[in-house]
Amino acid sequence: MKVKLQGIGGIIDPVEYEFVKGVNVFRAPNAWGKTSLAKGLLSVMTSAIKAEDLINVNSDRSYVQVEIDGKRYYRRIAVKGKGGKILEESKLMLDDPRALLLGYFSPENPLVSKILAGEEDVTWFITEVGEISKLKAKKSELENEKTNLLRDLEFLKASYSRVKEIKSKLEKIYLEMEELKKSKDFLSKKILESIEISKKNRADVLRSRLEVKRERYAMLVNRLNKLREELTKINQELVTEGVASITEKLERINAELREISAKRGEIEGRLKSLEFLGEKVKEAEKAHTDHCPLCGTNVDPESWRRRLQSITEELKGLGEALRSLAIKEAELNTKKREIEALLKESQKKLERKSAIESEIAKIEKELNELDYQIKDLETQIKSNDERTSKELTMVLTSDKAVENRLKELEEQRKSLEFELQEYPPETTILEEIQRKSARLKEVDNELIEVEQNLTRNITIAVSSFQTELSELLSRLGFSYTAKIDVVNDKMLLKVYKGNAELGVKRLSTSEKTALALALIASAAKAFFAPPIMLLDETVMAFDETRFRQLVDYLTRFSKYIIITRADTNLSLESQMVPMAQQA
Repeated sequence: MKVKLQGIGGIIDPVEYEFVKGVNVFRAPNAWGKTSLAKGLLSVMTSAIKAEDLINVNSDRSYVQVEIDGKRYYRRIAVKGKGGKILEESKLMLDDPRALLLGYFSPENPLVSKILAGEEDVTWFITEVGEISKLKAKKSELENEKTNLLRDLEFLKASYSRVKEIKSKLEKIYLEMEELKKSKDFLSKKILESIEISKKNRADVLRSRLEVKRERYAMLVNRLNKLREELTKINQELVTEGVASITEKLERINAELREISAKRGEIEGRLKSLEFLGEKVKEAEKAHTDHCPLCGTNVDPESWRRRLQSITEELKGLGEALRSLAIKEAELNTKKREIEALLKESQKKLERKSAIESEIAKIEKELNELDYQIKDLETQIKSNDERTSKELTMVLTSDKAVENRLKELEEQRKSLEFELQEYPPETTILEEIQRKSARLKEVDNELIEVEQNLTRNITIAVSSFQTELSELLSRLGFSYTAKIDVVNDKMLLKVYKGNAELGVKRLSTSEKTALALALIASAAKAFFAPPIMLLDETVMAFDETRFRQLVDYLTRFSKYIIITRADTNLSLESQMVPMAQQA
């Protein structure tokens, strides 16, 4: 695997490295770009690392390129114009945000920092790597689709019944009209009965329409109330959260992070100078020279030891300062991620608020139209009796009773046929009922499958952790055991030594590190194994024997293992993995 970088993080000039399948130990002095190399490799496995987080602040263009198995992957970034617009061209090896958790074992890994801090709740980790949240979102989506399908089916079945009813009424009208045309000798009694039937039919039609309108009105009112409740809740949450306040907090944290980065650069520069000076003083003391090798001035040979002691004490103080800055930076990064998540959630709520307000406006408009239609139908029902009375008077006083009845039937026919045109063909409605019923069955099956996958992914995560932790602890020679307990939808780490239960906080740093490694290894085995795994030696507090056992263990999960180690010299050591082990 060939890697080329320029302008990435602390790497300004072009560099090129070649790694073999298996274990690669990259040794370099502090501030040489080990972290930048790791971030660059991670960036071709996930777009979660943004271009602005990659490019060096003093560079107007940068790139990272990985050539592996004859294929080339890259991210090329450029800053254009006075506004500093960032442009990017990329071809990723894969794009999976889980690479941030499973591909880089370092203090920047949230799981590592939480385990080292003694946290026992790993629900968030298993939810992300096992894609539990995606499955829950899919479940919610399917449940909403099922609700809509049931509502649509109810409406379609009502429409189908109404179409059948209209056709039945039309058939009766056709028959009656045919009889009237054949017989001029139509009895007044029959006419009166027909008028009464017509009155009833007219009333039934009007009441049926009125019932449909009222049901629609009630459904919309119910929907409107729910939307208003949701809108009130969102408004309250937005007032509580305060988007401007969140943004201001985020800006303050970013300013603090930049200040820490600047301080770290100053300290690291001073460290490098002192280390160089210390080496020269050691050489002078060993040679017992009486002049300074740097400036050439005369020096008391006995003073070299005091100077070396002073340099050592200052180096120690600078090392403590660096560690303090790293702790503070990790805390600020954690706060930053929390605030960014809160800001993202607030933005989603603003989008949802806009959608709700738009839907409320549409519903209110439809409600106004329905209110007018309902009042009109109520008026028609009230005037139906008056109309029937007038029709009876006309029939009794007119010699053209049959003709009047035919006209009435013709009006009914036209009205029913006009209403029938508002519905799709009967076969189309039936096909739609069958299609939606089939889809409803599919949704039910998908819901069952999603539920099974949710249970399966959690079960796999728990059992895989037990297996990997047992093997890792056996290899490293640790005497404790651990398991994941699922309690009230939470997944908690339980640690034991013998029969006694311990908290994660009571473990040593190396034991906590092994615990975090087992979680990452089990997730890589069960869900997603990144092709490249990067490890920062600063979080692996193991002796050399355990370190070698760990390296041998990790080669099962990724083709390429890259370990960064601090050293005064720059070197790259490679250890090929046997073919059987690669398989």
